[in-house]
Amino acid sequence: MRQTITATSLPLYSLGAFGDVLSRCDSQRFSTLVELTLALLTSGDLIGTVLIHCTRIQSLTLIVSDAYEGDVAAALRTHSDPLPLLTAFQVFYPRMGRKMSESMVSFLRNKLLLERLDMGLHEWPKAFDDI
Repeated sequence: MRQTITATSLPLYSLGAFGDVLSRCDSQRFSTLVELTLALLTSGDLIGTVLIHCTRIQSLTLIVSDAYEGDVAAALRTHSDPLPLLTAFQVFYPRMGRKMSESMVSFLRNKLLLERLDMGLHEWPKAFDDI
């Protein structure tokens, strides 16, 4: 997938990716994205990079495993100001603890254009941990 993203000369507007695929790509490549889905997240660092460099995102979906929930919560809290154009935010999490709840409130506070918010809890199949 990384090679396909790198080889494409056209601007990307919508992208769905698994794991840390995007962390190995030039973050400037994603500056045109308006829709992004990240599944099987392996670190909060990727979320921080997305929030800083993908300023045009209008729709963001995050599917997080319990192994990295603290990292993702910290990234959302630390980078709460970016994504002023966000109109849709979906987050699927194994559990909504205090850290994540506070991070979500901080992150969403300044999202004045937000029209859709989907939050869901999920059981993370252990088989996905090895992917």
